[in-house]
Amino acid sequence: MASFNIWVKYDESEPVKVKFGGEDVDDLKTAIKRKLANKLGEVDADDIRLQKHEEEKDLEPDCSVDRTFDPTARKPLKVVVVR
Repeated sequence: MASFNIWVKYDESEPVKVKFGGEDVDDLKTAIKRKLANKLGEVDADDIRLQKHEEEKDLEPDCSVDRTFDPTARKPLKVVVVR
């Protein structure tokens, strides 16, 4: 699969682009953890939840992620850490 960019936002930080070439939400969590390594530090990927902009429902880990999955800088995916 060719890689593409996905916009994400963690906490109160500015949205950032994450280069993604995986298949599903679980792969995307790993890519986000690499991009935000300084902020996510010791957080394991299984403690990361992703939510669409202005939604509270977590995306399922096996949900497919492709180019139709289209978050933008104005409507990025929300990165939530649970412990």
